Amino acid sequence: MKNLEFTSPITFFVGENGSGKSTLLEAIAIAAGFNPEGGSSYQIMELYMNNRKQLLERLL
Repeated sequence: MKNLEFTSPITFFVGENGSGKSTLLEAIAIAAGFNPEGGSSYQIMELYMNNRKQLLERLL
């Protein structure tokens, strides 16, 4: 899958335990160049500012 489009400002991932909700979010984070374990908004902004060209290439 090359693109993932969210059609509303808020998206909920709902499912039973073990159905892959966290795995999906971690995969999205990795594909976008973020740390899959999360981090502060400062770390995310710093990563974005340092890697925005590569991030945009991955998302497009």
